[in-house]
Amino acid sequence: MKINTESWCSSGKVGYFQDAATEAMGMKPQSKLGSALESATNIGLGAAINLAGQYALFPLIGLGDVSHGKHITILAFFTVLSFTRLYVIRRIANWKAQRK
Repeated sequence: MKINTESWCSSGKVGYFQDAATEAMGMKPQSKLGSALESATNIGLGAAINLAGQYALFPLIGLGDVSHGKHITILAFFTVLSFTRLYVIRRIANWKAQRK
């Protein structure tokens, strides 16, 4: 069975399965710097969206008196967790692709 990796990659749905697709197309796995840049871009956009979400949601659930500093602290904590999760997943996927 042939996997159509071109439509998968061109659709923007790259991430955990990107290494399998790039390997199938004969491309090198993503570098550590590439993994970090992809993770940082993904997290940066997510952080901006989440901060706006916090400001919208917190008053609705009775947390309207949360200071801007606390919003940033909450955001920073979850941003570090998200970056670490994405980077580790990417590196594991690259490691598995290179073992084959």
